[in-house]
Amino acid sequence: MMKTTHIFTLIGAILLIFMGFLLGKNTGKSQIASQTSQATQNTNNTKPITMTIQATTPKVMTIDENIMANGIIHAKDVAEVSAKFTGATIEQVLVEVGDTVKAGQVLATLDNQTAKENVAQAIADYEQAVASHEQAVADLARVEPLLKLDAISHQQVDTYRTAVKQTQATQKASLARLNTAKNNLNNTQIISPISGVISTKNAQVGMAVGGTSLFSIIKGGKLEWQATLSPADAQKIHVGQTAEVMVNDEIIQGKVTHLSPTANSGREIIVHVATPPHPMLKAGMYQRGKFVFGNTTHHAIPSSAIINTDGYDYVWTLNPYQNQDKPSDKPIYQTTRTRVHLIAHNQDQVATDLPLDTLIVANGVSFLNEGDLVHIVMADTVGAK
Repeated sequence: MMKTTHIFTLIGAILLIFMGFLLGKNTGKSQIASQTSQATQNTNNTKPITMTIQATTPKVMTIDENIMANGIIHAKDVAEVSAKFTGATIEQVLVEVGDTVKAGQVLATLDNQTAKENVAQAIADYEQAVASHEQAVADLARVEPLLKLDAISHQQVDTYRTAVKQTQATQKASLARLNTAKNNLNNTQIISPISGVISTKNAQVGMAVGGTSLFSIIKGGKLEWQATLSPADAQKIHVGQTAEVMVNDEIIQGKVTHLSPTANSGREIIVHVATPPHPMLKAGMYQRGKFVFGNTTHHAIPSSAIINTDGYDYVWTLNPYQNQDKPSDKPIYQTTRTRVHLIAHNQDQVATDLPLDTLIVANGVSFLNEGDLVHIVMADTVGAK
């Protein structure tokens, strides 16, 4: 009996020890789970720092306001020179395209042999007419005294008087033909009516002249840039406004003289800009230029700060992070995507509507996400000592 009691006692002790072991194990797991949950919560409350980025603020930038345009260089005023009579052939051509000529300068000469012969014949005819008239006058002077003596009839005297009038008319006609012959001889020289630059030459040696133009002369060598603009842009242009024509790397300034009252076939308005004489400007050139309106100031940021998404422009603005668990040697900032309106471009800068005190990410914008925590270094101080 005593032996049985000891066995039951031993079994009870073993059961108590086993139950205590189980209870202690469950308690340990609860503590570990509690600690793990607390650590996870602490981790979720503090986001990791993504990177150190360069930041900047908008700067005041002056932008030239202008309208770009294309157009053709034309002669401002052109004189067409042709022969004053037809039938003669060109004997000499004395100028070439691009030559500068003066008013009265000989441009070409025509074969003048026939013209010289015509002048000689006209002189002879005129001299004969003069002699006939003088003879008729002398005859009348001799017979008129005889009328007082009744030695001649009135009818005979009237015949002499008629002869004087006829020879006088013949003399005038001969003089007119002589003048015409002399003019034709002079006109065998093609004379420049104005001073300017030869822009077109149709004259060729041996060519028979007709009524067509032989030379085109740009009056005074003056050219103009005929720029085409849309009606909306043309409304902004006024007479006297400055325009700049770009020729290679050189800028030539001109002034607006007038605007065409009607649109061309492309429904564009032609703006006429007078340009100063310049060796690089030639009629017919197609040139790019701009109309200058002065300048304005805007708030500019680097173009590298712009994010373009779905046709809209954004920047990453930076705001101080408020949920820091402990103070840090470096301030922490949080990124926020902000839409901006781009006003103008100027090289690597962009004019926007951002206030001057807006802190933004200067570059590397594609590596960031909404709400990232970052340290910053101002882009203006990078590399400074």
